[in-house]
Amino acid sequence: MERHGSPRPLHYTMIDSDRKLIGFRKQLHEQQIKRIAMDFECEYNLHAYGARLCLIQIFDGDRFYLIDPFRIRTEELAKTLESKTIVKLFYAATSDRLLVFRQYGIRMKSVYDLALLVDALGFTEQGLDSILEAVLGVEVRQKKKFQRYNWTLRPIREDALQYALNDVCHLFELHEKLIGMMKARDKLDECLVRFVKNDLDFEKTPLPPVLRSREFKNLSRSQKERCTRIVAVQHEVAQRLDCPPHNVLPQDKCIELARNPRFLDSPRFDKGLNGRIVRRFKKAIRDAGL
Repeated sequence: MERHGSPRPLHYTMIDSDRKLIGFRKQLHEQQIKRIAMDFECEYNLHAYGARLCLIQIFDGDRFYLIDPFRIRTEELAKTLESKTIVKLFYAATSDRLLVFRQYGIRMKSVYDLALLVDALGFTEQGLDSILEAVLGVEVRQKKKFQRYNWTLRPIREDALQYALNDVCHLFELHEKLIGMMKARDKLDECLVRFVKNDLDFEKTPLPPVLRSREFKNLSRSQKERCTRIVAVQHEVAQRLDCPPHNVLPQDKCIELARNPRFLDSPRFDKGLNGRIVRRFKKAIRDAGL
């Protein structure tokens, strides 16, 4: 029988101060809770410049919690996320772990990533929504509605908070089902090897998407060098204006400008771009000698 995520509103406790977060950790200790389900909502260059942690969702198997990282000092976030005594059930945790390291210098500890189990089991569709439906018969609704939600805004809408909580409310049950499947298929040893090998390179500098694209790989060496410099200017302007880099210059125009410097003065270059932003970008490009 098909189930739907959270048919009724989920009750939660909002943690929006250092005092409340300290109290939450104390409560986990006093109640001897050793494992929690956790997920993040983040901003990834969609509404503003850069990546930032916007919300932490937690389920302890009985109660739900939401942590507003905008109201919490880094030291207290670190004590929570770097704790080795609390196992954190996540799904596809790599990007979230890298984000909090780059933003706060926090190296998350005791992360149990269920996506490694899913990969070992050989599922074709491995997104959380697909796995919840395939394993638990749970259909996640309103996904598209919140895919482009601006999590940096305050207050966060109640329906968005409810949607965010759905990402953690099924993780305990999902874990039990996946372990059962691993045992039935004699894959526990394989999974242990995957966990041992799942060692993140926190120091690696991420490349902007355009520099990882097929179009970039097809450029000549000189064009690649020019494109790399163009993208650096794009990010400098985006950071000054606190806007997503693609609002300054879309990926396809980065590539075309790398191929043809005269494209900067073409009417096609300005098409679809914000006039104020494009003027700033053109000036920065010329100042950089590009």
